[in-house]
Amino acid sequence: MKSLSPRLRVIVLIICFGLILPIEVPVAWGQSKSAGSKSRGKTRKKSSSRTTRRGSRSSRKVATTNRPSFDNVISANRAMLTEASEAESASAKIDEGVLRAHVKFLADDLLEGRGPGSRGGMLAAKYIAAQFESLGLEPATADRGYFQQVQMIGSMPDPANKLVVRGGKESEETAEFKFGEEFVGGTDLEQNDIPIIGDIVFVGYGIQSLENKWDDFKGQDLRGKILMIMVNDPPATSSEPNLFGGPALTYYGRWTYKYEQAARIGAAGVLLIHTNESAGYGWSVVRNSWGAERFGLLPDGKTPALRLKAWVTEDVARKIAQMGGYNLDQLRQSAASRNFRPVGLNAKIEMMMKTQVQRMTSPNVVAIYRGIDPTLKNEYVVYSAHWDHLGIRPDQSGDNIYNGAADNATGVAGLLAVAKAYTSLGIKPKRSILFIATTAEEQGLLGAEFYIRNPLVPIAQTAANINLDLMNVHGVTTDITPMGAERSTIGVAIEELAKENQLIISTDAHPEQGFFYRSDHFPFAKAGIPAVNFDPGTKFVGHSDKWAEEQTQDFRRNRYHQPSDEYSPNWNFSGMVQQARLAFQLGLRLANTNEMPQWYKGDEFEGARLKTIGRSQ
Repeated sequence: MKSLSPRLRVIVLIICFGLILPIEVPVAWGQSKSAGSKSRGKTRKKSSSRTTRRGSRSSRKVATTNRPSFDNVISANRAMLTEASEAESASAKIDEGVLRAHVKFLADDLLEGRGPGSRGGMLAAKYIAAQFESLGLEPATADRGYFQQVQMIGSMPDPANKLVVRGGKESEETAEFKFGEEFVGGTDLEQNDIPIIGDIVFVGYGIQSLENKWDDFKGQDLRGKILMIMVNDPPATSSEPNLFGGPALTYYGRWTYKYEQAARIGAAGVLLIHTNESAGYGWSVVRNSWGAERFGLLPDGKTPALRLKAWVTEDVARKIAQMGGYNLDQLRQSAASRNFRPVGLNAKIEMMMKTQVQRMTSPNVVAIYRGIDPTLKNEYVVYSAHWDHLGIRPDQSGDNIYNGAADNATGVAGLLAVAKAYTSLGIKPKRSILFIATTAEEQGLLGAEFYIRNPLVPIAQTAANINLDLMNVHGVTTDITPMGAERSTIGVAIEELAKENQLIISTDAHPEQGFFYRSDHFPFAKAGIPAVNFDPGTKFVGHSDKWAEEQTQDFRRNRYHQPSDEYSPNWNFSGMVQQARLAFQLGLRLANTNEMPQWYKGDEFEGARLKTIGRSQ
């Protein structure tokens, strides 16, 4: 029993207890006594022999339990043991050798950073599809293929572009800011030369939120304007400590929301103000992410577009505010109040954005492991992990390949290992399992967003999403950090799983970073599908909490979205094995429950789920 998991031990004890229960029991005491008296009386009349009397005592009536019912209990217990044993055996298929081999290949220079639409990106996609096929997984597309082609526009900005700002009527001052060093920018338009002319308006945090009673626009007509916006949420106050999630970043604080909302109200462009604190990362991350070809989903005629999507450094924002007759710090202070109103700066942008634009496709790689229940097999638990990274920069000196080993060759390796575990099961789960290796996550979650707009299985029949991104390469932990688990009943399954594996559940160590809104599970959540990002823990065996935080900060400073994110033979894959096995066990548990997971009442995504399944709040 020492080699069995706690869950298996409990099941074995239940079965053993069931086996020693008495199958035969005496009939009711009154019935036994009456029958015995009559028997003994009749015997005395016939014979006085002891043998006869003993025989009549031993012939007392006995009652038997309902044997078929008892057999059903034992059979069910044995089935539970078999199912648990199968899961344990399949989980063991996730081992260090498998994970290390996948990561080494996917992060190799041969794949040139796995940029969407590139040769290296296609090599990665074909590798994943080949792995799916070798495991016997079904192709998930309507034409029986493993590729769901995501249609995108690729836009390569000219590095000679300059952000040109001119003072208003009372000033003849003109300032030009350099691409890469002081600003970066792209566009939603499918054009090579884009004239951008518009007055600059400071709109604070650029948020409209009914639930927070917040509106930075105050009904002003901002069509055709260039909006200068702060990243992050308005700060909580002593009177409202939970305003916009308190210390936790909400989606309103994400840069993606700022662009989306500005487009919805008809703005021509956006200048996001970067600071390390508000963005959660340095300018180098922005420059590396936006300094090369950027991608967007092919316009559908329904989604509003921006002519200019730009970031500026804090120094540039300060200069623009000064040219417009204002002090940036004072503008920021005023934006922290609900009473804030948009401030028109006495400055405008006049520039020509030059880009090289191309249409392209890049695949989500998709496969299905079919469930066995006649009804529940038409419902799906989804595993996702993005295969793309930032590609190669031919004009960059030195190491110019952004290998993305941790981000996210590790997640894809975990996805493939989990798929292998499922195909090792002798007893299939009730629900089906959908595996999606997404493209263009680094471009704004585009592959996942495209899938949600064009789902391969019905959204209403999608039970849950488990996302794997930036997996643990530092060793075994005594905890796990399932991002978003507290929002839905997925959290209950995770609590059970943690208890069985003697793990504690840690909360997000950096809620101000808004990690829940920064990976591919987020589009699933927006569509109403209960989702969790299966993050590693932070309490590493043999190391202090301080050491764990040092590893996190070192990665963010020195490797995140940089060519130095490369595979290391010194990585400790034991933690990744642990993490992938837990992700497998969680998905299997969700696939075998009778009820689909649900958002907790009042969660920001509950309404989308109820709408999808045709219920009102």
